[in-house]
Amino acid sequence: MEKDLTYALPILMVSLISAFLVLYGWLKRNTPMGKSYVMMMLVITLWLLLYSVGLMLPDSSAIIEYFRKAEYLMILALPVAWLIFAINFTGLKGWFKAKSGFFILAIPVLLFIVSLVGKNSGGLLFNHHEILSYSGFWFTIHVAFSFAYFITGTFMVIKSVRKDPLIGTKQSLIIGLGVLVPWIGNITFIFRIIPDILAIDLSPFIFVLSGALLAWGLFYNRFFGIIAIAHKSLIERMSDGLVIVDNQNRVLDINLAAQSIFRVSKAVIIGNAIEQLFKKQPALMQYMTNQSRKNQEVVVTFGQQKKYYSLDVNALYAGKDLFVGKLLLFKEITDLKETTKKWERARNQAEKADSLKSAFLANMSHEIKTPMNAIMGFSDLLNDSSVSEEERKEFIDHIRNSGSDLLQLIDDLIDVSKLDAGQVNLRKAPVDLSKLMAELFARINEYMIEADKEHIDLILDTHELEQDLIILADPDRIRQIMYNLLNNAVKFTKQGKIEFGYIKDKDKTVKFFVKDTGIGIPFEKHAVIFERFGRVSSSNSQEYSGTGLGLSLSRGFVKLFGGRIWFDSVFGKGSSFYFSIPLLMADDYTSPVKTLDTVKISRPEITPEPIPDQVPEKTSEPDAKPDKSEDQIESIRDHIKGMPEEADLIFETEQAPKITMQEETDFSDSKLLIIEFDDMTYLFIEMILRPTNMQIIRAKSLSQGLNLLKGGTKLTGIILSSNIPDENLIDACRSLKEKFPMHNIVAITPFASEVKRQECLRVGCANVLPKPLKQRELLAAVQNMHKLSKI
Repeated sequence: MEKDLTYALPILMVSLISAFLVLYGWLKRNTPMGKSYVMMMLVITLWLLLYSVGLMLPDSSAIIEYFRKAEYLMILALPVAWLIFAINFTGLKGWFKAKSGFFILAIPVLLFIVSLVGKNSGGLLFNHHEILSYSGFWFTIHVAFSFAYFITGTFMVIKSVRKDPLIGTKQSLIIGLGVLVPWIGNITFIFRIIPDILAIDLSPFIFVLSGALLAWGLFYNRFFGIIAIAHKSLIERMSDGLVIVDNQNRVLDINLAAQSIFRVSKAVIIGNAIEQLFKKQPALMQYMTNQSRKNQEVVVTFGQQKKYYSLDVNALYAGKDLFVGKLLLFKEITDLKETTKKWERARNQAEKADSLKSAFLANMSHEIKTPMNAIMGFSDLLNDSSVSEEERKEFIDHIRNSGSDLLQLIDDLIDVSKLDAGQVNLRKAPVDLSKLMAELFARINEYMIEADKEHIDLILDTHELEQDLIILADPDRIRQIMYNLLNNAVKFTKQGKIEFGYIKDKDKTVKFFVKDTGIGIPFEKHAVIFERFGRVSSSNSQEYSGTGLGLSLSRGFVKLFGGRIWFDSVFGKGSSFYFSIPLLMADDYTSPVKTLDTVKISRPEITPEPIPDQVPEKTSEPDAKPDKSEDQIESIRDHIKGMPEEADLIFETEQAPKITMQEETDFSDSKLLIIEFDDMTYLFIEMILRPTNMQIIRAKSLSQGLNLLKGGTKLTGIILSSNIPDENLIDACRSLKEKFPMHNIVAITPFASEVKRQECLRVGCANVLPKPLKQRELLAAVQNMHKLSKI
């Protein structure tokens, strides 16, 4: 008993030291490893206290067995506390799950149960002074369990100390001693290396010494120093998501940003496979196949929310070649993506606006120079004394019509600028819609006859037409909107019908409509059709001429009315345009004439005048299908008195103006092909060339001209206008020269720049004439072609 008392007092003193270390660790509990250290030292302290009390109590005491059982429980808890300390030391967080906790606690719990229920169960409740006298199965299990936990924990701590670059040499030495000292004491005691005088269990002293060394290394020397804390703080405060996985793709760590990205908590996901983190984003697993990948754009979607990230996968190595895991960095680029999309949309809009502007300028050049060509050309012809009175009247009509076209174009441009400046004011006046519709019918009907489209049915819908519907509005603007819509319908309709009218809606609005069976509007043009300069066809093709301002102006006027404009269209089948304006009744206004009773809504009959008996010699006609039907020719002839019977030669040969050339030469043996879509421009060219007696063949498109040339027609040369529907001027010249290189080509272009001239010459043109055409220049060019054809 004296020996036990002598041994008990040192154990008691050491337990007090251990208690002090527990208190010291508690003060440092918020530092890394603080809580794990406190738990381990608390187990050691309780063990030593129970151990010392058990040594001091007599063997006959009734309570000594309870103290020994409690002491044995602490002996079993100590390897578990050491292993937990080691696991946390390595940074393996979130490891303690139900399954892992069961495996760690299963053996110590079993040993404690056996110690409680078994009699003489292999000497589990042993005297520390006589430990080597015990043997048996459960004792072997106890030793194996304890050594396995201590060896595993020691190995994990030493390995972590060796591979952590933030740990200094001094810190490494102190921590290494702290984990190795208990083994020195146990080995020397078990294998009797120390003399008999010290042949006692030194484990309590050694464990307290180990605890002191660990406290010195961890807290006093700041094993987890400022750098490590700063690194950890930086990771947690990063706005980018960070995930660390091992070489088995198990999640070892995840910062707050990554938890927010994937909507998980660290406690739930740590220790699980990466598939669990990417459960709702399975597409991300493809980026885990490689050890390293940079700047991979990924999408994380939860419900309707979609966010974009730049993913970097970085390999982690312990040493040179030992791959231990990966670091995944998710940098959000949603705002950058949206900004990029906005810039892309802005760029596309700018490019589209630039394209529309270019198309507008090209179209405007044609729209201006074509009537200007007629005005200037026919004005020159008026000065010729040989021009008859009838021809002079016809020239004046052409000049007047061309001037009207120019005025309309100028009015549209002025309206555009006024709309932009907010200077368009609508006037309110009584508008008899029935009368307005009848006027539009008569005007469009006349326009269709002039455009050779009288075969298209023009229908004014009177089914719901209210004859006495008189509203307060701006009649000029309503007329302008309807005329723009009807003009487009005529322009883009080749056959079928055009129907228009209005309906009084129940929502106190008046809805106007224009429906046609024309070419329709391609889907890709739906978004821009009301934009300024937006056109169904924005190419250089002149089959559908126009500036692209009509619908834009119409939309602007409808907005001023407080209404809306829209359309339905199927490409290839037709379009239906609608606009509605608020219905304001003019009850006090009465129409002086019932317009629907006086205006006949039908196309007027046209009776052609007798054709002169003497028919002049006709010019050569193409073998292809003629451009106008006989009925259409008659219709035009009825409007121009004295027009000859043939389709294209409007003036008699003997009535043509006499124009002096540089050399008086008869070109009656020459044949010239003129490819020109515009009738007035062709007429002007024909009048200039009439004195040469040259045979003239006309084609309205490149395809018609190519068909004529394929048929073997021999020509002196070709006059090619940019005003053709199926090809631009440069490509048309190139195509003609490639297929028929022997023919000389004179190009007519509205662009008078030297750049355009050189471009035409490069593709094979013999000469380039700008609009407005000048008689002398055209005659000189034709004369030169005649000379070249004789070489």
